[in-house]
Order: sequence, then C-alpha cells, then structure tokens
Amino acid sequence: MASAHRLAHLVNSEESMRRFRAKYLVPDNVRLRYFSSRNLPPLNGDEILVSVISIVEGGVRFPLHPLLIEFLQTVNACPDQMSVNVFRLVMGVVALNRLLGTNLGVRDILHLYSYVCPKSDSDTSCSLKARRVNTKLVTTMPSSNKGFDNDWLVVSGNWYSGSSRCRNMFGRPAASRLNVPATSANLEDIQKVLKSNICMDQFGNSSCPSYYQGLLSPRGLPDMGQYAAQGVHAAEARIAGLHLSAKEKEERVADLLRTMKEKEAKQEKTLSDVMGTAAENYGKLEKQLHAAVNKMKDAEEQAKGESEKRAKAEAELADLKAQLILLESRISEAREGGLREGRAEGEQKVLDEVADQLELVYNKSFRDEWKAALKEAEVPASSALFLRENTPLPYPNADLRALDEEDAGEEGDQREEDEVQIVDRTESAPALAPAVDSSAPLITVPADPAPIRAEDSSIPGDSAPIISAPIDSTPVAAEDPPALSS
Repeated sequence: MASAHRLAHLVNSEESMRRFRAKYLVPDNVRLRYFSSRNLPPLNGDEILVSVISIVEGGVRFPLHPLLIEFLQTVNACPDQMSVNVFRLVMGVVALNRLLGTNLGVRDILHLYSYVCPKSDSDTSCSLKARRVNTKLVTTMPSSNKGFDNDWLVVSGNWYSGSSRCRNMFGRPAASRLNVPATSANLEDIQKVLKSNICMDQFGNSSCPSYYQGLLSPRGLPDMGQYAAQGVHAAEARIAGLHLSAKEKEERVADLLRTMKEKEAKQEKTLSDVMGTAAENYGKLEKQLHAAVNKMKDAEEQAKGESEKRAKAEAELADLKAQLILLESRISEAREGGLREGRAEGEQKVLDEVADQLELVYNKSFRDEWKAALKEAEVPASSALFLRENTPLPYPNADLRALDEEDAGEEGDQREEDEVQIVDRTESAPALAPAVDSSAPLITVPADPAPIRAEDSSIPGDSAPIISAPIDSTPVAAEDPPALSS
C-alpha cells in the first residue's frame, strides 16, 4: 500500500508540509490540508480539491493562474475533475507565453486539442487529446499517473486571483464551447510556438536549458509541461508572492494605521470624558464654595445683628434704671417739699405714678421675655402670638401707650434678647418717710426682697412695694396695689 501513496510523504506531517509550502511558493493566506483518495471530505463553498501531483509535476501554483481558471470555467469543470496532463499542458502554455512573448489562450488550446473524458457517463479524469498527432504545444508527457494520483490537498483561503474563481463541483461543458474554428484561433502565435522547439529532449539530456536542470519529476521525466510550468511559473509565482507580500504589508500597515486611529479616537474620547467630568466636578465645587461663603457671610451678619440687639437691650435696661432713679429722686423731693395738709394727696399721686410706672416696667419685661420664648420655640414672626392683644401681660389694664410706641419703633425686629432682668421691686418702690411730723406713728408693711421675673404669670400680693405714711388722729392703712391678672 505504500506505493499507492507515493507523494504522501511530501505533505503528511507538519514539517513536510512546511517544506512543501516553501518549495512550491504557497502563500500564507492559502491553507492546505492533506487527504488520501480513500477518505476525501465534502468541500465547503470556498474550498477546492487539488492533487499533489498537479502541483509537483503539473506546475499548479497559488493563487491559480487566470488562464487555468478561464480554462476550467470554459469546460465547466473543477480542478479534481482534470487529469494531471491537463495541468501540464495549460501551465506549459503559460510558460511558453512568458518565454516567447506570445498570447495563447483557451481558444487556441481547444483549437488544437479536444476535451474528452474516458467514458460518456464519467466526469472524472478528463483530459486534452491532440486533434493532430504531430501538432502539439507540449510534448513528452507521461501516459499514466498510476500511484501518483491518490494524494490530495483541500485548498482554502485566497487560492484564486481577483474575483474570478472556478467551481468546486463536477460539471459538464457545453459542446459549442469546445469546438473552436481556425478563424477564432491565434494562428500566428500558434505557429511561433510550434517552431520554437523549446526543450524537446525527452530523455532529459543537456539539450534542455541549464535553468531546467534538477527539476525532474519524482519519476525522473523531463517533460515540457514540467519544465515550462515549474521553471517559468516558479518565477511568476515568486513575483506573485512578492506582490502578495507587498499587498499584505500594505494591508497590515493600513490595519495598523486604522488601529492607531481607533486608539487615538478612543483616547480622545476618554480624555474628553475625563475633562468633561473634571469641569463638571469643578463647577459643583465652585458652587459649593460660593454657598459656603454666603453662609459664612450670613452667619457673620447674624452675629453682628445679635450683638447690636444685645447692646440695644442693655441700653434700654440702663434707661429703665435711670428712670427709676429719677422717680426715686422725684419722690424724695415731693416728700421733703410737700406740705403737711397736702401730704396725703401728694403721696397718693406719687404712689399712683410709681404704681403705673412699675406696671409698665413689668409689662415691658414680660413682653420681651414672651417674644424671646416665641423665638426660641421657632414660632414664625408672622404668627399672631407676637401681637400685643395676644400677649398675656401681668397688668393688662395699665396705660399701654408707651408700649405701643415702642412696638411701632421696633416693628420688623425678629430677634429679641434671650433674657431681660427685672429690677428688684424694693429698688423701684422705696418706702416713703413722713414729710413733716416725725412724731406721728407709722404703719410698716414688710416687702419681699426677691426679684420678680418676667415669666411669672402673676405677682403675689405680698410682693407689693412698701408704703409708709404718717398717721394723724386716725390710723391709715397702707394701700395695696391693684390686683394683678394672669
């Protein structure tokens, strides 16, 4: 069985396939897979089946030459439908055209040769038979390929040139396309080739050109198809390989440039996104900074306002103390300069005035504490609780004109002092001594020295100011202040 696969050793291992590809100039973009004739696989749409002998002796190279593709299209066949001699002849014509500068084509081949198959019902092993025995473009071709046609390659990738490709399934030709009359053939180039007699030594002697030496087939046959196809087409394949290599390099450069542009675009987009995010964050931070500065300013203004209000309250308290001192002075003057007979009336008047002033002082202190309590409870300034008529004053019947004038002057003020001190009643209402008759007995009422705070809802009766008066013939009781309402 070893003799049945005489060319398998050329392609049945990775190392042998590597040497085979290098020797027969198979481009990297063409993929080869070895199969025996006993287990040929089904082909995909972009695959063809080529025998190893058609490459080794038939001169087939990849990508397939346009003349070979045109021939296969003309006879409506696939590569595995042809005998090896068909490839020898067609690729020999390619070599002759290169060597002699002729332009022989498929019509010229079919004018000199008949395309035949061994049996009418068979589509395999089709060949070309010379119409005239002595008129052949390529000679000394072997009559049998037994033992050399059992090794095959499945070819995929860029095995064809441009967009033109052949079929990969068996087909039958149209008879009208196989008969080419002399009027349609290039007779001038045919005669030129027939007269050239290139490498006609069928024994492989030195009559063949030197660049064909050593190109014998595995069977040692120096046939024209082998030499012409391998010699010239090797150079053609090398050129094609160079073109493909240059094209691949251009494609790789283009891919690199495209990749670089894509990366640059991606980097620009990333940088733009980062810059946009940074600008957005900067804007947010700037807004937060402005808000913080505004809050600081508001806090400073608020603190300044609170300080001013505290100073104003302290000034008002000092005024109240001055008024009390003035009242004490007036009382003392009235006591010293009053006449005995008018003493009772004068003292009563002074006492009434003092009582009125004290009621006003208590009412004002209570009002200030009331507003401070409302503010601490976070009651809105527009609440009706801030109105005078809704304030539970300790002396609601007192003359409130002075309070109304102060309220009109302090309208819009939303912050009051947290605490207002109430002067001790013993200071605001000193005891009255007898003006003239020191021998008259006195009625003394003890006074509570504890101060009265504004938050007290009522003033007890024992906290009223002490009133002393001289007594004539009848005892006189001290008058209590008017009753305080809560």
